[in-house]
Amino acid sequence: MGKVAHFALHRTQICLASVTYRPIWSKRGSSSSILPCYIGAFLSSVDFFRALSTLTMLHIFPDASSIAAYVSRKLIDKIRRNREVVLGLATGGTMEPIYARFVEQARESKLDVSGLTSFNLDEYVGLSADHPKSYAAYMDEHLFRHLEFDRSRLHVPDGLATDLTEHCLAYSAKLEQCGGVELQLLGVGGNGHIGFNEPGTPFDSRCHVVQLSERTRIDNSRFFEGNAIVPEHAITMGLHEIMQAREIVLVATGETKAEILAQWYEREVTEDVPFTLLKRHPRAKILVDEAAAGLLPEHARRSAGALAVQVHGPADCASSLSI
Repeated sequence: MGKVAHFALHRTQICLASVTYRPIWSKRGSSSSILPCYIGAFLSSVDFFRALSTLTMLHIFPDASSIAAYVSRKLIDKIRRNREVVLGLATGGTMEPIYARFVEQARESKLDVSGLTSFNLDEYVGLSADHPKSYAAYMDEHLFRHLEFDRSRLHVPDGLATDLTEHCLAYSAKLEQCGGVELQLLGVGGNGHIGFNEPGTPFDSRCHVVQLSERTRIDNSRFFEGNAIVPEHAITMGLHEIMQAREIVLVATGETKAEILAQWYEREVTEDVPFTLLKRHPRAKILVDEAAAGLLPEHARRSAGALAVQVHGPADCASSLSI
């Protein structure tokens, strides 16, 4: 018997007050012209519906391991449904347990990954693919070398490209040529960046070179030992390309992400916090653990959705997920 993890789905009930409305063209006193209408309630509850939309994409899990199990099974399901699926991949500490779980379960289920195509979000400018702190090396360490991928289908920006502008244009063109991303994985930075799209990045941006903020470089310095200097620039997929993905899964775990998650919940969509742009995506999920959800209002924590996950064994895992 395999392990079964179950997270109850919280349902939010909506109740609007009914108001009586008489069209201006109706005859006075005509009872048939009096219609039930919710216009007044609707106009007074725009903020409520906006908050509800935010809550429908927010899902709180007990811990990072539970999220890893869910995302891993979702990836496996996507690949089984379409062996030539195009995936958008992310890096960083948040993704490590996800890739570890995916590798484990892909091996157990003998998943064929040779036909899939992947595009990574970003790469540091000035680091070669074999530099231990490059994202190309990260992907090889945590995912690519563990399964039988077709290396010609795995795309990571080239941090040593001679002409960075041309390389960004070519990366965008290749992504479009492949039909765009079916499922995009994302993490989020402490200042709200997704990919390396720092605060202030235009929403219509495409793959480009960005100067990393001091906050981002400080946050990422933990991945660079000793006195190693975090690069000042990076290549990143633009916000437009990220939003073109047919489905987005953003993962945030740990107390260090609690503040930015609270900002995402409370603020309107703004370039000052790129993370908020996901509120406009029709199929975005925000997956967080209890620690990351720690600063959310209590009503948001109670009302946020949860995903039912039943993991039995590798053979039947995909069909047992609520995805």
